[in-house]
Amino acid sequence: MPSVLKFLTPIIKWITPQRALLSETPSDEGVDTKVWVQKLQAWWQGVEYNTPSIEPRVVQKNQAASGQKSQPAAATNNPEPANAKHIAPENMDASDDAVWPSIRLTLAQQIWGEGFCMAGGMDYVLSLAKHFSPLVKDMILLDANPQLGGGMLWISKKYDLTIHGFESCQPLLRSGKAYLARMGAQIVPLRNYNPEKFELAKDYYDCVLLREFLYQVDKKELYLNQICQSLKDRGQIIITDLVRVKSGEPSKRLQDWINNEPGTVKLSNIETTLAALKERGDIEIRGIDDISSRYAKEIVTGWKRYLSTVIEHVPRREFLPWILKEVKIWAKRIEMIQSGELAVFRIYARRKPILERKPK
Repeated sequence: MPSVLKFLTPIIKWITPQRALLSETPSDEGVDTKVWVQKLQAWWQGVEYNTPSIEPRVVQKNQAASGQKSQPAAATNNPEPANAKHIAPENMDASDDAVWPSIRLTLAQQIWGEGFCMAGGMDYVLSLAKHFSPLVKDMILLDANPQLGGGMLWISKKYDLTIHGFESCQPLLRSGKAYLARMGAQIVPLRNYNPEKFELAKDYYDCVLLREFLYQVDKKELYLNQICQSLKDRGQIIITDLVRVKSGEPSKRLQDWINNEPGTVKLSNIETTLAALKERGDIEIRGIDDISSRYAKEIVTGWKRYLSTVIEHVPRREFLPWILKEVKIWAKRIEMIQSGELAVFRIYARRKPILERKPK
C-alpha cells in the first residue's frame, strides 16, 4: 500500500521518544501555539522544522549557561493568532467520560467529519452501504455501532431508508442525539444498549451494519446470535472488524497496543467470527475481504486533511495535548497493520430463508 507507506515512516517516528516535538508539551511556558502546530505539520510531512527564530525557552537556557539571569518571556512571544479558529468543546464538565471526553469528541469530528469519530467519513460509509444489494426505499436497516450517527444520517438520506441506531457508549449517544437534532434528523432514532446483554426484535431488519465494534465485545457468539436473529429472511449483514492475524499468545507489541487503546479490546481472529456465524446454520457467508489497506488509507487521508487545516485555523491550546494523544492512537493502528499482527476484514452475509436453514 504505497500511499500509506509514504506517510508511515514519519508516523512511526512519532512513537519514538527522541522526537523533539514530544519533548514540548503545549502547556510549556514559551511554546508558541502556532509554532507547535507548524512543527506537527512538518513532522507529518516527514521534513525537519526550521525554527524561524530562537524560542524564548531556548534563550533562557542559553542565558543560564552564560551565567545571565533568566528573564520572563514577553507576552508577545506567545500570541494567540488573530485568525485562529476556536471550536470550543461541547458540554464540557468535571464528569467528562474517560474514553470520550467532550474535547476528544470535538477533535474527532474535526478529523473525520461532523457526525463521525472513527476512520472514514461519509464517503467511506456510503461505499460500505453499496455492498448491500440492493438498498431500496422503505427497507429497515440497523446500525449496531452508529457512534455519533453520521453514517446513519447519510445512508438514510441517500437511500430513503428507515434506520435504527443502537449505541453502547453514553457520551457518544448523548452527542449523537444532539448532532442528529441539529441536522433535523429526529426520524433517525439513536438508542442505548448493552452489547453484553440485549434483545432485538426477531426477523425485523432488512440489513445490519456492524462497523469496527465486534473486537470490543467479550461474548462474541452471543452478540452475533442476537444480531443475526433480528434479520428477516434473506436479510443482509456487513461486518467490518479489527482482528488478530497470528495465532497463539499475542506478542509484546500487540499486547502493548491492546493495553494502550483507549477502550476495551477483546481481540480475536477472523476464523472465530466466521465460525460463530456458520454455527447458527441460517447464515450464508458470501464475501470475506481483507480491507486493511483501505482502512489505513482512510486514517492517513483523515489526518492529512486535518493537519492541512490546523496550520491556518490554529486550535485552542487545550486541544494540543489531545492532538498528541489522538495521533498516537491512529499511528499505532497503522503500525500494527503494517507489522502483520492486526488486520481489518469485511464480511458480507445473508440470512437464509426458513426452508434453507439447517438446525443447529
